[in-house]
Parts: sequence; structure tokens; C-alpha cells
Amino acid sequence: MTKRLRTALTKILANLKEQQQQPHGKSRRRRRSSADRYVDLTEDFSDRGEEDKDEDEGRRRRNREPSMMEKFEFCRIHVAEEKIVPVGIDRNYPLHINFLDLNRRVENMQAELKGIIEGTVPSFYLNRALDNYKRMGTIGARNPHVVLANVEQTMPGYYGSKGAAVLSHILAKLFLETNILTRELALPQMPTEYVQHVLVPETGLRLIVEDRTAFTGNDQPPISLDEAREIMMDSVEFGNYIHDIELNS
Repeated sequence: MTKRLRTALTKILANLKEQQQQPHGKSRRRRRSSADRYVDLTEDFSDRGEEDKDEDEGRRRRNREPSMMEKFEFCRIHVAEEKIVPVGIDRNYPLHINFLDLNRRVENMQAELKGIIEGTVPSFYLNRALDNYKRMGTIGARNPHVVLANVEQTMPGYYGSKGAAVLSHILAKLFLETNILTRELALPQMPTEYVQHVLVPETGLRLIVEDRTAFTGNDQPPISLDEAREIMMDSVEFGNYIHDIELNS
């Protein structure tokens, strides 16, 4: 993603977050269309400022069209802001996540996550990983295409790729650096693979349960892990747009 597109995306996200923060009943500023933003982007391509004016003078004279990659990014923005983001907001998926607080929250789950490693707590994602190894064997389960598909299926929902990266770091610190998750306990997976394909999504489920409890209040029973899994699967695209690791780094 180019620097200019990242800047444009940041502005779009800021507008979306401002809209969600406004109290109900107050008038909202008219939301600018994707066509307006496309004009901004194309204008930005031909007018970038004084520091690289000389370098881009010839390019501006030729009135350069956006590249295929830039057009692809625009289409991604358009689909997200017209469909994925509004639907996610309607379903109360968060535009704001306190990623700095995840370390504390995950540490509070450490005993239950350790139970998954030791086999005393059932795990949907561990069972699926073991089934993949049983069906495909070690070589098949570690095929790059299979690994990529597993990563997509184990994303922590609306926490996005940034959330997945933060959780991986926290979980590695809690279980790999302390040698709680050993190579023997991780078999047939590698320990790092176990963290990504089992512990990250299991942690994501529990975070979503906590989020929903905080949203609805303690007067209602918490949602089940199965219900959290449905939310997690449904909100992956929202998370990958709103809480993208490249955009939010």
C-alpha cells in the first residue's frame, strides 16, 4: 500500500470513527462519496507537494493515471466503506479497540489457555488442526496454500490483522518464552504454528465474549463460545479493513 493511499485511508477511518462517536439525534455531516474520495486520490497522484516536485514534474505533465495496484486499493476502499463498514457498525463491531490493554486481558485468560495446551479445556481450533494433520499428513498440512487458508480461518474477527499480530506476540511471551508450550505438547504442529492456529483464535473468541458482555451489561448472560465464533467469522472482513496492521502500524 502506497504512502498516499495510507494517508487517504486514515482520513476515511477518522471520518467513520467521528460518525460513530456522534450522539444519536444530532445531525451528521454529509458523508462524502467514494467518487469524491477517488477524485482526491487522483488529484493527490498529480500534486504531492514541494519536496518531490522536481522528481514528479515530468510525471504530472503526462497526467499519469493511477496504477492497477492503486485502482485495486480504491476498489477495496469502495467496497469496505459502502458495504463492510456500515454493516459492521450496525452489528456493533468496534471502530475503537484498546490494543494496549490486550496484554492484561490475555494474562487473565492464561489459566484457561494453558488448559487447552494441557488437554483439560476443549478447543474447536485444536481439533480442527489435528483433523487437518490426520487427513493431509504433515507435509500436506504445512503446504503454504493450506497454511494461508488456516491463517484466514483463524483471524480474530474484528480485531483484524493488527489484533492477530498483537495477540501472537503476547501469547508467544506467555507460553513459548516460558516453555509452557513445548514442542512435544504442540505436536504434530510446530509451537509457533500452534500459537497462530489454536491460541490466537481461542483468545479472540474469549475477547469477543468479554466485549459483548461489556456492551450488553452484566444483567444478561454472556454469549457462548459458539456464538462468539459466529461473530468472529462474520467480522473478519470488517477487522481486516478497520484494524489492518499496515494501516495502523
